[in-house]
Order: sequence, then structure tokens, then C-alpha cells
Amino acid sequence: MASNRGVAYMGPGKVEIQSIDFPKLALGSRKCEHGVILKIVTTNICGSDQHMVRGRTTAPKGLVLGHEITGEVIEAGRDVEYVKVGDLVSVPFNIACGRCRNCKDGKTGICLHVNPARPGAAYGYVDMGGWVGGQAEYVMVPYADFNLLRLPEKARAMEKIRDLTLLSDIVPTGFHGAVTAGVGPGSIVYVAGGGPVGLACAAGCQLLGAACVIVGDMIPERLQQAKSFGCEVIDLRKDATLGQQIEQIVGIPEVECAVDCVGFEARGHGKQAGVEAPATVLNSLMTVTQAGGKIGIPGLYVTDDPGGVDQNAKTGNLSIRIGLGWAKSHGFMTGQCPVMRYNRQLMHAILYDKFHPAKCVNVAVISLDEARQDRSGLRVPDHDDVLHAGALQIGNELVRHIVRGERRRIPAALFATARHIEREGAPEPAIGLQMQSRQSLLPHPAALAAAVQERVIDSFGHGDRASATQTTLIVLGIFPL
Repeated sequence: MASNRGVAYMGPGKVEIQSIDFPKLALGSRKCEHGVILKIVTTNICGSDQHMVRGRTTAPKGLVLGHEITGEVIEAGRDVEYVKVGDLVSVPFNIACGRCRNCKDGKTGICLHVNPARPGAAYGYVDMGGWVGGQAEYVMVPYADFNLLRLPEKARAMEKIRDLTLLSDIVPTGFHGAVTAGVGPGSIVYVAGGGPVGLACAAGCQLLGAACVIVGDMIPERLQQAKSFGCEVIDLRKDATLGQQIEQIVGIPEVECAVDCVGFEARGHGKQAGVEAPATVLNSLMTVTQAGGKIGIPGLYVTDDPGGVDQNAKTGNLSIRIGLGWAKSHGFMTGQCPVMRYNRQLMHAILYDKFHPAKCVNVAVISLDEARQDRSGLRVPDHDDVLHAGALQIGNELVRHIVRGERRRIPAALFATARHIEREGAPEPAIGLQMQSRQSLLPHPAALAAAVQERVIDSFGHGDRASATQTTLIVLGIFPL
């Protein structure tokens, strides 16, 4: 039988690469003739994965992660008519039957037939139906004719894979936030959060014709990334209020529309920037959005948060100033993005060079195959040399970052951990690791990888200088980059 491996959540701060079952065209004991099996070409690491990894959800141990998938069809069920073996496809993270009333209304994020516990399902995510995730080598996709978006011929698609891989979630999600906030030609919009979804949203606002896109965050590298493609920025660590900083940019302390790309792990502003305050973003957006304006909320809010700051937060009850939003006649749109509403048009914008989201969200590419082959020593460059070349460590193999040209760089998260090991001593898995200086030779990369796995995953979600600004793309490699 063919083998398969996947990234499994094993408790707060811990993931493992595990051997998992090779997917079958089956739903329990029933044959799944409407499904396909994909050999995964790319799979992205989403910020919402980090909520689970940080222990902020009720995700069970052993859950195979990953809901952002692009792959090649290698097997199709009898009832699949239009998707063919050999097709390269983008997989919406929403699993949808295409037959229920919600799917027929285009509300594929809340399909009624794919999750017995609640409306809506997704691959590899807590409370989303128990579907096996796609941070793996192979995955089964049901309702293939309805769900899958066929990409153009493989050579053309692989030329733009860094952009096209984002069609499974992050780009439609950010775009959905902009659309539901009412962004259009000439709009002045504030985007709360400069992580990957926030940056994708800002790029989407520009695609929709916004006159001024303002991105607010607390991490300087994120703000610099937003500036790099023409956004105005606000540093939320400053004592000035959000409205005061907006006024410095546009002349009044209000915007026409706003988007929450942060979600339930929000922090305060100014002197409270280090304190978790889950209602901060929603309340601040109601304050700065003009009367009659709309607020898009693609940021994730959960019904159960074991790490909530108080008992109310643990059950998703937040101190939202709804009276202010009511008084200003704000419109709110929450919930999962219905990816299929946008992914085809966004694909066209990418293919015809009207939209370059990978550059905006600072995609980093890593290769699992290359990690298997690499056993050589690597040198750690200066920290500034890796600010925008971060990648992610997978399992206990050191994955090398692929950038344009021949140069390869160590991920900044690994560098930061190496510095920690140098100062405070290596943990047990890294016994024998020699760290002398920034230019130290790392003779045992696999040992380092095992030692820092947990730290890398954690730092990706907590604002490591490189990874805080990036979407990480795992290339599992059917086609050469």
C-alpha cells in the first residue's frame, strides 16, 4: 500500500510528522464515488492553524492539520464527471456538498450536509467535521466536481504557484473581508491586522479600487510589508488613539469601511498593547467607522477558547459595544469566507498579471523533498539577512528555504532559537549541537530541527521577526519550481 505522512497536532505547542493512512474514496463504510484523491503539490500554513497549536481551541490530539490545499488528481470516483486524473486543482477550504439550500445560495462556508455537529466543514480543523487535513502528501476531497477549481496547464500554473496556492483560503478570505465591508472604487478603508490575511485583504482592497488602504498592527515588519505595496500604516503600540492616527492620514478620525483581520486573540492598543483583550478590534472598528459604514469580520472568533482571558471569553462571550454599532447603523458580516464565490475570478486576476498576492503577503517556500536530501552543515547568516526570507520547520527535518536565485537561507525562527540555545543551553534533543556565534557551523541540522520544532511553530504565531509577516507555503513537489 502507498504511504502517506501528515502534520498532526499533539497538544499545545507541539506538532509531529506522522505516518497516516493513505486516503480512500470512502466516507466511513460507504464508497465515496463523488470524491477524488489528490497528491498534494502545495499546502499552506494558516494563521488559524496557530490558534489550535497554541491550545486556544478544543482541537483533539492527533488531528491532521491543513485546510489550504493545491494538488494533482491521481484517482477519481465513478461519479466524478468533469474533474480528470492529472488535473491540477485548487481546493476551497470549505467542504460543501453543492446540494443543500445553503450551497445552492452560494453559502458554501455553512453547508448543511458535511458536518453532523454544526453547519460548515473544513479539512483538518477543530469542530469542522473531522475531515483529514491537507498538510500531508495525499488527501481525499469529496464532491469533487462541485468543490474543485481546475488550474490552467501545469507549466503555466507552476510559474505562478506562489500566488495560485493562496486561492484555497487566504486570498479569498481577505478579499471577502473587503467585499463585505463595502470596499469599492475610491474607498477609504482600515484593515485591522497586518498578518497574512490582513495583507491579503489590503491587496484585495487595492484590487477593488480603494483610494486609501490603512493597515494597523503592532509588529514593525508587518507594517513595513504593508508599506511595500502602497498601504498607509498605523502602529498600534503608540499612545495616540486609532482615530487620532487615522486623522493624521486622511484628515478626519474616521474611515468609510473597516475589516477585522485579527480575531479573538486580539490585544489592546497603546500602553495595553501587551494585554490580551479579545473585543478590542471589534470595538475600535465601530469607533472609527463612519455612520452607515460596513465592517467585514473574516478574523476568527470561536465558541470555545480554553485559553480565554476570563470565563466569558472561554465561551466566546465578548464585551462588544454593540450599542455603538447600532447607533451608527453599522453593517456587520461574520463567518467563514465562501471561497467558491471568489476563487475563479481571483485566479483570472493572477493569471493575467493584475494581482500579485504572494508578493504582498510575503510568501516563503519550503521543500520537503529537499529536506530529506540535505544532511550537510549550514551557516547561520546575520539576523537582518533573513528578515524577509523566513520559512517553517516541519517535523524533525531541517527544511531549507527556497528563494529566487541560487542562495538558500536559514529561517529566522531557527536562527532565533539557535541564539536561545547559545545563551541558555541546548535542550536534550540537541545534545552535541555546537553554537559559537552568528556564523557558527551547524553540524547536525536534523538535531537542531528536532530541538526547535515546537519553538518554530509557536513563534510563527507570536510574531517572530520574519515569520510574523509571512504565509508559509509547503511544496511537496510533483513539479519542479
